[in-house]
Amino acid sequence: MGLNYALLNGASGLRATQTAINTVSHNLSNSETKGYSRQRVSMSSQAAEFGDPRRGGRGASIESINRVNDRFVSEQVRRDRTLLGFFASRERALYTLESIYSEDVAPSVNEGFDQFFNSLRDLTRDPANRGARAHFIAGAEGIASNLNAMHNDLRKLQIDMDQDIGGRVDEINDLTSYIAQLNEQVVAAGAASMDFEDKRDEAVRRLSELVPITVLPQDHGTINIQLNGVGTLVQDHLAANLQALPDPSNRRLVSIEFTGVGGTNTRNITSQIDRGELGGLLELRDTTIGGLINEGNELAISFAEAVNAQHRAGFDLNGNRGQDLFTFEDPNGDPAANIRLNSAIKDDGSLLAISSTALRDPVSGTVNGGVPGDALNGIAISELQYMVKDAIASVQTGSTYTGAIAVGGSYNDAFGNGLIDLQVLNAGDPASATFFFNGAPAGLALPNGIDNAGAGYTVAELNTILNPANVTLNFEENGSTFTAGDQVAVNLLSRGATFNRKVAESLQSVGQVAANNFQQSDIYSTRLSQSETLQESVSGVSIDEELLDLSRFEKQFAANGKVIQAVNELMDSVLNLVQ
Repeated sequence: MGLNYALLNGASGLRATQTAINTVSHNLSNSETKGYSRQRVSMSSQAAEFGDPRRGGRGASIESINRVNDRFVSEQVRRDRTLLGFFASRERALYTLESIYSEDVAPSVNEGFDQFFNSLRDLTRDPANRGARAHFIAGAEGIASNLNAMHNDLRKLQIDMDQDIGGRVDEINDLTSYIAQLNEQVVAAGAASMDFEDKRDEAVRRLSELVPITVLPQDHGTINIQLNGVGTLVQDHLAANLQALPDPSNRRLVSIEFTGVGGTNTRNITSQIDRGELGGLLELRDTTIGGLINEGNELAISFAEAVNAQHRAGFDLNGNRGQDLFTFEDPNGDPAANIRLNSAIKDDGSLLAISSTALRDPVSGTVNGGVPGDALNGIAISELQYMVKDAIASVQTGSTYTGAIAVGGSYNDAFGNGLIDLQVLNAGDPASATFFFNGAPAGLALPNGIDNAGAGYTVAELNTILNPANVTLNFEENGSTFTAGDQVAVNLLSRGATFNRKVAESLQSVGQVAANNFQQSDIYSTRLSQSETLQESVSGVSIDEELLDLSRFEKQFAANGKVIQAVNELMDSVLNLVQ
């Protein structure tokens, strides 16, 4: 029996080393396969039969073939992929945003403001000149068009990013379905599931680039995946579903809707996705580009309101008060997209209110139509390029008066910030009503106290008091009357940046966001490279090491073959002796 055991031991050694050589061969053939984890053979000895040590052992057997994998290193790689994904996904869009803002948006809008105010200054030198009026109208149309173009460029980029977001959502659904399918294959394959596990890990790595996830291994070989802060994405062979659906409250840009595993209820999780490629695109679309769109809207509103208020304070060539120079085509839309030159003024340059007087004939009292008068109101409008307030707003409260109030002015800092609160003392129509100051900012000079020694201030007297700030109150005379106690509030708000400066600040903020993103992308790219290098040292195939193992197993195979050869020769000798 001794030679038989020796023969069996040699055969078991041949089988074990053959399996080891096959495993090395499998490793070498997949040395360039993305996501492949090196496999390792574990051998064990077989104890002597019946526990009798005199019979010797029964050779070697293959205990298992395992993937070489470190769960903690894999988790670190996933985290670094998520962090890098946030910044890397934004690079292309930020390059585009920085380019259009620095090369198209900022220059065109700033040039539009310069053309508008410079053409107005030309007009104030010769307010009767029809050509100058036409040139100014062209400048007004130009700045409106430039603001429209700025908005359209930003919206186009936002919509392009919206499509990218939809594509990422589709990819997430494909990956989670694939991982759920691989879970089934891992369970079905049992001990031979290593290659399926590699494919699953590669899909999980890509998923971790898209959204922040946590992987939870299960005892039976499957994995569950949690979308951090949201819920389960994959559970055994089932997957959740994400949808990118238009959101009416956000310019119909898509929101991310989540339906849990096996569930039917859908909920909005857009605000909960703050990392990974999807989080980076959402933040850039809504916060960065959305913020620039809002800044453009605020710029269009503040420009139009300041110019309109001053224009209404002047008189046109027909002796009438000025109309709004700019209007908004769609009051419910984005102002920067809808700002337009008043069509009536566009068609009739005589409606430009450049003069500060109506030029009435001193004898007849009639208006000298077509006579331009002074150009002081045009000059006041031109000064808005350098002296701009965030806003001057007026609110009329009361139960009787139903007319309109217009506030005009060049908004200098004569009174600083504050609220002028006027209250009606003596009731009547706008021309005869008197007011007292229920509240006034510091620096406002009241010659006879807050109520003009009990008589109240007329509108003309109020405008004399407000003259240092070049603020003018105008009440519409349409038959309305004030009741005693009615109030008028005029808000003098803080000085803001000039219109050109606001554009420059937006450009600067775009540059800062882009520079920070590129810097963070470099940092996390380096971190990921280090993590992947560590993972490669653990799980990757080293050709040099595999060749050493191949050489070692080759010698072991040859040695076991020698054992079988020796036993065969001994058996032949024994048989020859018997004969």
